[in-house]
Amino acid sequence: MLCPLLCCLGKKGIWFAYLVIAVFSVVRYDIGADYENYAYMIDQLKAGLNNGYSFGYIWLVFEKEPGMILLTQFFSWSEYPYVWVIGLISVLNTTFLYKVLERYQIHAWGLFLYIVTFILFQSWDWVRQSVAMHVFLYSLCYIESRNFLKYMLWVLFASMFHYSALCLIPFYFIYSIRIRPVVVFVFSVVLFVLAELGVFNNVKNLLEVIMAMYNDFYVGTQHTASGANTYHSITYILTMLWYIFIIGMSFKAENHLVLFFFAGVVLYAIAGGNLLLIRMAYYFLGLQLLLLPLAFRSFEGGTLLRTLAIGMLMVQFLVFNKVYIGANFRGCTPYETVFS
Repeated sequence: MLCPLLCCLGKKGIWFAYLVIAVFSVVRYDIGADYENYAYMIDQLKAGLNNGYSFGYIWLVFEKEPGMILLTQFFSWSEYPYVWVIGLISVLNTTFLYKVLERYQIHAWGLFLYIVTFILFQSWDWVRQSVAMHVFLYSLCYIESRNFLKYMLWVLFASMFHYSALCLIPFYFIYSIRIRPVVVFVFSVVLFVLAELGVFNNVKNLLEVIMAMYNDFYVGTQHTASGANTYHSITYILTMLWYIFIIGMSFKAENHLVLFFFAGVVLYAIAGGNLLLIRMAYYFLGLQLLLLPLAFRSFEGGTLLRTLAIGMLMVQFLVFNKVYIGANFRGCTPYETVFS
């Protein structure tokens, strides 16, 4: 929590804040529910490379993205390649985060949200997709400048770490769509009401029946949760109210940012504990790092709004603290380093 305060000390303070985040991310050990899985996966990739298997063979057999194979190959000389791979990914994430917040000059509020909304800790868990999400946030500048080629190249780079990033390509064309913010806000409220009425649980159940591959692989595994229970959980309710609040605050924000964020809200609202949908929502919900600080900037005399937002953020922090730390669900504590 010291990092947002450091941003108030000028350029050097800002750089030091990102350095702190990068160092804590790089030297962490066994932090995040999937850390051990990543360590095992990278060790297996290293073994395959050292045994002389070709890149193409490993890509087909292990079914992992090319970016992870290339990084493993680069650090295959190490006894613990996963430390270097995960560390470099953390540096990439921090670098892209800096470039995004620097573009809008919202370092203090952006880093505050990055920590309090647990996006940082979630990126420690969803290692591969975290790269894709940070790259997507960076690539938004090419949507705004209408440079499809550069946007496509960055999305392809993101897909080298998580194939789901390819689904972001069509969103380039949403930029030209204009929908009044009040309409987006009303639709968000309607989504929340429908979720609480159980409509989306029925939709999700229908999808699980008609989508054979989805049904075979994900239903009944750790990738799904009871939809009905999820929709009525305190975490879901407070999170949806937080997202609706952000949309309500963003009436003066750039239209495409609001629409992208709304796409994430729609996916999260329907998800009901479904990890596939939640992971897709993750790309767009990261835009809260931009929308709320930009909303504060656009509202004159917004002390009351800032107070309300901080109050809701603290509630969110307590909720996610219980989910991510208090229940040891994500393995965020106790913090250990690679030197311990």
